[in-house]
Amino acid sequence: MNKEPIISAQNLSIGYPKSRNRNTSVLYEDMSFNLYAGELTCLLGSNGAGKSTLLRTLTGLQPSLRGEVNLREKNISKYSEQQLSTLLGLVLTDKTIVGGLTVSELVALGRYPYTGFFGRLTKEDHQIVEKAMNDVCILHKKDSYVAELSDGERQKVMIAKALAQECPIIILDEPTAFLDIVNRIEIMNLLHLIAIKQNKTILLSTHDIELALTLADRLWLLARDKGLKCGVTEDIVLSDAINDYIGNSTIVFDRQTGRFVSEHNITKEIYLEADGELFFWTKNFLSRKGYSLTDNATNELSLKLSSSTGMSVIRNNRTEILSSFEELDLWLKG
Repeated sequence: MNKEPIISAQNLSIGYPKSRNRNTSVLYEDMSFNLYAGELTCLLGSNGAGKSTLLRTLTGLQPSLRGEVNLREKNISKYSEQQLSTLLGLVLTDKTIVGGLTVSELVALGRYPYTGFFGRLTKEDHQIVEKAMNDVCILHKKDSYVAELSDGERQKVMIAKALAQECPIIILDEPTAFLDIVNRIEIMNLLHLIAIKQNKTILLSTHDIELALTLADRLWLLARDKGLKCGVTEDIVLSDAINDYIGNSTIVFDRQTGRFVSEHNITKEIYLEADGELFFWTKNFLSRKGYSLTDNATNELSLKLSSSTGMSVIRNNRTEILSSFEELDLWLKG
């Protein structure tokens, strides 16, 4: 069964048109993509890859050099600004100077496309604003000034403002850029739930690759020398595309752990026998110490772990019992 995309493009070229001080600068040519309702899509790429330029082109803030971006099968340039504001909500990285507004006042600005020039809110508008704040768990701060909020709370308010617009599409440019790990996880979880429960189309750029792998329905990978690759997250991971687009000669993506690892310091082999979380964290420890795992059970170095019996380490047929990773560290250096 084929799904109908809410935003699509074929053979799109993006970049910067010729101006008095600059020749035409083409970043990418022949880009094709689709965005679907009810999905969270994450755009990944290194710094300078052109992620923000792609998002600006996709939202109509910057014209394409060639080709069209279609929103509901209509060229995005054919929509008026007012029409776009009811279809597309945009949350940028730039910190807006809104410290003098309360949370509810800022979220209420999302109703501007419906309230007209004087911005008078009806009872229904107030209900929509309150629901948007409740959806992002910021309702308890509705009377607080935005200047009093943490970065994570401020980001929730900006998402609530986009929700108050009641638009089917939300585009975010690095929404977790200034947040700590707890707030990054909370914001990403929130956006994923909004996409599913409210059937929104959500696209965001991010450097949080591990979170994107966990929560994104689709990935877009962007690189200057390779262009744009799109697909369901697991298809992208198993195709090794993440290494092709983001890795390099010394940093590679490990498909078994969903993490990037450094390969240049791997110099020794060890056989490891362990289960579950013991296996994961022991492999993590050994990789950091320059060891790769081998399937050869007769290897001169071997390590067997059990939550009940501790660590059995074998070197040249001599066995020792250890009780901690600190002892293991000393043993490996011996």
